[in-house]
Amino acid sequence: MDERPVRLVAVGGVGLGVRFPVERPASAGETAFAQSVSVVNGGKASNQAIGASVFGADAALISAIGRDEFAPLVRAPLVRYGVDVRSLVEFPEHHSMVGVVMVDQRGENYITLAPGALAQISAVDVREHAGAIEGADVCVVSLEISIDAAAEALRIARLHGVTTVLNPAPAPPPDRAAELFSLADWVIPNESEAAAMGSGGSSPEEYARALIDQGTRGVIITLGSEGALVATSSSLERVPSMPVPDDEMVDTSGAGDAFNAAFAVALASGIDLSGAVALGCAAGSRICRGPGFVEALGQLEGLRVPARVRV
Repeated sequence: MDERPVRLVAVGGVGLGVRFPVERPASAGETAFAQSVSVVNGGKASNQAIGASVFGADAALISAIGRDEFAPLVRAPLVRYGVDVRSLVEFPEHHSMVGVVMVDQRGENYITLAPGALAQISAVDVREHAGAIEGADVCVVSLEISIDAAAEALRIARLHGVTTVLNPAPAPPPDRAAELFSLADWVIPNESEAAAMGSGGSSPEEYARALIDQGTRGVIITLGSEGALVATSSSLERVPSMPVPDDEMVDTSGAGDAFNAAFAVALASGIDLSGAVALGCAAGSRICRGPGFVEALGQLEGLRVPARVRV
């Protein structure tokens, strides 16, 4: 039986982050001093596509950039890591997405985004690039774009039998959450996002049950150093993470993206659910050891994520 690479398409954000390591973030009216400043590539969908490519998948990205001085910097790592950028929509009158990322001494991050071109991408734009979704094995959607555009991507994937993964970051408004969840095979929030959507629950287990009730097949709540909680309508399971020593923890901002990339690629290749989640946890732990997602990709070397599909 022949094999081919897993085909993954990521739909969502791409852009740049200006990263400030700080002892602690400033309070209102206060000036805090950063230890340094650096410009890093980012955007959840961009990170997930690059991560999937590093793991051996054929990865494509549906997103948007401006026609500005940031655009070449945004494109460069995508091209370098072999991501298909033919569905990267350009909006000449808008800037590419830029974020300010403050990272404290524990590696926790505080992010403010100026979406620019990302705010312009619509369901029509997604439909124009439907071919990238229709030919995929798995479609990973994050919410740095409009809900309408995200829902359209999930809808196209569902129509063509493509496995759908929703990363609800940022958390969607309550009146649209059920629509998105009904189109997603797997919803993967972090604990704070799950709490925001979890209908008044007080634990990850309660958040997960509330989210399952909104129509998705399964929920995976990433819990940082505590691993992940995997929930379906009939089961709850905790999968442990690989602890990162405090002196090796640099930046948690790409952990969820590394998790999603490894999980989606492994699941699409036929790995069982628990195994795919364990690989996601391992990838998330490793990426925390570097300053920014792309800049920390060397930490993923040696992590074996199967990325082949039998045909």
